[in-house]
Amino acid sequence: MSEKKWYKISLFVGICILINYAGKIFAQNLQLPLFLDSFGTVVAAYVLGPLCGAMVGMTVNIIYGILYSWTYIFYAVVSAIVAVTVGICARKGYLKNLFGTLSISFLTTILSVVLSVPFNYMYFDGYTNNKWGDGVINALERMGFNPIISHCAGEFYLDFLDKVITIVLLFLLIRFYKSRKKVQKNAVIGILLCLTLGASLFQGMGAAVSVHAKEKKEVQEENNYNTYLQTIYGRENGIPGGCANDIVQTNDGVLWIGTYGGLYRYNGSEFRWVDEYESVKTVNCLYTDEEGRLWVGTNDSGVSIFINESIANVVSEKEGLSSDSVRCITQSSDGEYYVGTSSELSVVTLSGGLSVKRTISEVTYAESIDADKNGNVAVVADEGKLFLIQGGKVTASYQPLDESAYVCCLFQDELLYVGTSKNQIDVYSVQGETLEYQKSITCGELSNINSLYPYEDTIFVCADNGVGYIEKKKEFQAVEMKQFNSSIDHMLVDYQGNLWFTSSRLGVLRMCKSIFRDIHYEAAEDEKIVNAVTEWQGQLYIGTDKGLKIVDTKTGAGVMNEWTELLSDARIRSFMVDRKGNLWACTTGKGAIEIEKKRSVYDL
Repeated sequence: MSEKKWYKISLFVGICILINYAGKIFAQNLQLPLFLDSFGTVVAAYVLGPLCGAMVGMTVNIIYGILYSWTYIFYAVVSAIVAVTVGICARKGYLKNLFGTLSISFLTTILSVVLSVPFNYMYFDGYTNNKWGDGVINALERMGFNPIISHCAGEFYLDFLDKVITIVLLFLLIRFYKSRKKVQKNAVIGILLCLTLGASLFQGMGAAVSVHAKEKKEVQEENNYNTYLQTIYGRENGIPGGCANDIVQTNDGVLWIGTYGGLYRYNGSEFRWVDEYESVKTVNCLYTDEEGRLWVGTNDSGVSIFINESIANVVSEKEGLSSDSVRCITQSSDGEYYVGTSSELSVVTLSGGLSVKRTISEVTYAESIDADKNGNVAVVADEGKLFLIQGGKVTASYQPLDESAYVCCLFQDELLYVGTSKNQIDVYSVQGETLEYQKSITCGELSNINSLYPYEDTIFVCADNGVGYIEKKKEFQAVEMKQFNSSIDHMLVDYQGNLWFTSSRLGVLRMCKSIFRDIHYEAAEDEKIVNAVTEWQGQLYIGTDKGLKIVDTKTGAGVMNEWTELLSDARIRSFMVDRKGNLWACTTGKGAIEIEKKRSVYDL
């Protein structure tokens, strides 16, 4: 192209610069394990010579450094060396075959690593600023490798793949050009222009993917239930009995809480004891049907059915119910109601008037019950056995494979989830009149799963010692319940997205979203005055009058290390993170403390 006019050469150089920049942004947005910022450089070095290629590579680094961070300008030296190396090797004929091409790739990789690692140490503590390269570094360091070797390996991991792809693409472009004898030399510019447009398109796609990932992250943050504010309603602020057995919400938005002391109504601002009905004194369970009726299962008076907050019907032993002690209720797809009692399972119908249609003698003392849309009813009895009922008849029964017992059940997405007395959920599918085992889900440290609750694509798990949830294609996640961590029996998500939990020992817990996060550290100690707070390396650093406190932002757990010990008696006034990413703490008594990312401490 030395014979071409200046404006054609300028256009060619501009296209090469755009290709480099677009590739760099694309790789960054998609967080790829390579840089993609050298293709324009090597093309310019091959066509126009090493000097022009170096100018193209250095220009991209300078532009990126001006727009984002001046530290990247120094990496222009690496781009220049890559251009010079490729330009010289091309003149010597190394790009005529694949072996020579791969040899150039390896040579430029080694030179890039040798030049990049010192800059990495100068500005990023040896890290690559790419999550893939940094992941290699961290993995090797955990395995006991020397830090320098680890940092070199992380940079090599990125540069080798990047340079091989870049220079092999150049080789293929040259072969394509030479194989088309009828193509004029100006076609090179056309090809590069197409590559530029393609790179720009990919850049836009990368930005879109990045935005999608950001939105997905925001959704995940919204679903981080550990950030919800928690309010307990017990003896002192709403539930005089201090315990709750079940909770439901009717179509009018009113919450109903069943306790051993009776039925409570919550309208969003206050709890009211519903004490005007003789049939509702001790409540075991609650249920709302498709028509909006509230079914209240009591311990000694059968079932009371509420319509518009007034009792419309009562079903007890006098009406043929197996027992007046009701444990669970559900409605099947055929409209009939299955009522589990301390005796046999009763089937109640409202067709033609309220009556007990039949009893199912095989199922006694039902603890949990649920129905799907296909006429199947699942019941778990106190003996720990699971029963499948179709058409009012038991078609199959099951017990866990281990020595545990079944406790609760839930139909969700054509599958049946059955919780055990340990920390496991067995998943079944309905196959005709039987159940087919699919898999088991382990629920962390939970024990004795009391109930399962569906909400959108999530299944919440309530247990004796805590709460967790399972999302589609994800592992079980525990929820930090703080003081509300005993005998959690049931839950619901109200119309506003608030989570409500009942405990037969602790009352009712409400968890609601907030723009604020309540951070508790060392709750057993006296409260301290907080002077400064900053987030650094995934942890919250809290400066108090009596030392440094560190809280893990993911788990909320307190962290004790050499820094908290060093500053245990210091008054910390402020924090600052410098441009190298090191944390500084200004104290009274110990001066200024610098904590480097490499986790060393300097007392100044």
